[in-house]
Amino acid sequence: MINVKNLHVKYGSLHAVNDVSFSVQEGEAFGIIGRNGAGKTTLVETMEGLREKSGGTIEINGIDPSNRSKKEELYSLVSVQLQSTNYPEKAKVGELCRLFSSFCSNPMDTDALLRKFDLLEKFKSPVSNLSGGQKQKLSILLALISRPKVIFLDELTTGLDADARHELWKALKELKRDGVTIVLVTHFMDDVEMLCDRVGIMREGRLINVGTKDELVSASGLAKRLTFTCGVEVEPKLKALDGAASISYLGDQYTVVTGRGDFPEACLDLFARENIPYKDFIVSRPTMEDVFLKLVNKPNGRDLIA
Repeated sequence: MINVKNLHVKYGSLHAVNDVSFSVQEGEAFGIIGRNGAGKTTLVETMEGLREKSGGTIEINGIDPSNRSKKEELYSLVSVQLQSTNYPEKAKVGELCRLFSSFCSNPMDTDALLRKFDLLEKFKSPVSNLSGGQKQKLSILLALISRPKVIFLDELTTGLDADARHELWKALKELKRDGVTIVLVTHFMDDVEMLCDRVGIMREGRLINVGTKDELVSASGLAKRLTFTCGVEVEPKLKALDGAASISYLGDQYTVVTGRGDFPEACLDLFARENIPYKDFIVSRPTMEDVFLKLVNKPNGRDLIA
């Protein structure tokens, strides 16, 4: 559905997107993550046809987004939820739904969408009366009205409470099952964990890793995440075991991420040998946040996964 090859975007001397290549299949959810300023938003806005590329090619269902003669065809199959969207403060939610529906040949049932996003009771409310989270849900709802084949979501769950985030994840999973292709730019690793089939990590304008979550865990070299409660200072002893990629603690609650598969056993042996009290010892797989921090801080070069 989407093919990006050797894409470059420059602003004067700044190389915001530098030789980026990847593809996204129909019905796939592809996440793009990276630090602030890594080039994520520039990349997707160029894919959406909102910015000019400096080199390379982009095709969305065979359409070049930079081809002005193809804009109408492009936007008949693509929808966008931008990182920041402002609607007229006095416009009512129902009026915006009717307006966006009028742009579409086969719009979705807006009442059903409003109900799904818990906004039906706001139908007659002006935008100025909505909370930040409600405005975010409205922008996503309006992006779905056209029944897009491809939807771009930039900072999807910003401002949403836990219930709203779960509702949104459920709705987007339903879209995936219907064959909609999703490109998601986010700082929230929960969004990546819940929605994305594959993930691309950007650093300084380059795509340094692409793969499934399991492939990225493998590429990171991380093996386990340990959490436990311990009332004594054990960080120096854990470091002495060798193999801890990161050690953090808040009060007496410790989190250790390691590349050693046998690190949990070594840790328990240490506690038993030195009679160190502990409880709630849990071993799990590394989170996407663990993996992201390891890979984005990996020195030098690209480590692309097919």
